[in-house]
Amino acid sequence: HKHEIFGNFAIGMDETKNFVFFHKLANDEVIEQSVDLGEIQSCKVINTSRMLKSRDGGSQKVIDRLQLSFIPLTKTKPGIKMEFFNSEVSIRLNGELQLIEKWSKLINDHLNHMK
Repeated sequence: HKHEIFGNFAIGMDETKNFVFFHKLANDEVIEQSVDLGEIQSCKVINTSRMLKSRDGGSQKVIDRLQLSFIPLTKTKPGIKMEFFNSEVSIRLNGELQLIEKWSKLINDHLNHMK
């Protein structure tokens, strides 16, 4: 029902079957993930960042990794993470932060509607 292709990855959600699908090409490796939203409590953005000191004495926040994390209803099941950005693979952000926040909201809105 909803999908987006962005750079080296694609994400989509089937609202009828309650699934999220993710496909990414990174370093000639294909990563494919699917999540059954019926088994998920919530979705959140994991923003791994650090502060860098600049030459003028100030500091700047640098994002190293952006992941969409799915928290399962069952506490014993592991969470699922979809990596939207990794500074070791891509040199700079190009809209991934806005995109991951958009999808986190879309998925959480859908989860709340399912309850």
